[in-house]
Amino acid sequence: MIFLKNNIKKLVIIFIILFISSFNIQANMKVIIIRPSSVKNNLPAIISNAPDNSIIRIMAGTYKFDKPIIIKNKHNITIYGIGKVKLLCTEMDAKIFQIVNCNNIKLINLYVSHKKWYRYCFPGEDVVYLKNSRNITIDKCSLNGTGFIGVHAIKSSNLLIKNSRLFYN
Repeated sequence: MIFLKNNIKKLVIIFIILFISSFNIQANMKVIIIRPSSVKNNLPAIISNAPDNSIIRIMAGTYKFDKPIIIKNKHNITIYGIGKVKLLCTEMDAKIFQIVNCNNIKLINLYVSHKKWYRYCFPGEDVVYLKNSRNITIDKCSLNGTGFIGVHAIKSSNLLIKNSRLFYN
């Protein structure tokens, strides 16, 4: 009986420590909410300037922009589409997402494409370009390669693409 009582006490203490530490982890996360009405053409700048440990929630809508989304030297960033989110880059010569020297980046529930696309037209640019990055997750995304390359990874590791569609590559 004493053995069981001591183990229950230890389990309760461990649970309390884990519970409290989960609040500390979330407290360090910055949440950025993006809405179509408040962004205009500066979506790339908002995402590129997000600090480490950010959750970027993009609300349903179509977002058009003419510059790439550059995520460089960043850690622990999640870009999460709420509802139907379309990201359309009007610049055909832009790599839409450029993720360089990053760790633990997640793209979730996004449709990403160049605005105008030609099914078998070369040369073009990538939808998602990774370089020297690790622990990258693409989940529940549709990446329209617009006749070019959907995901291009160079010197990167632990790339996970799941529940996603890559097409017209």
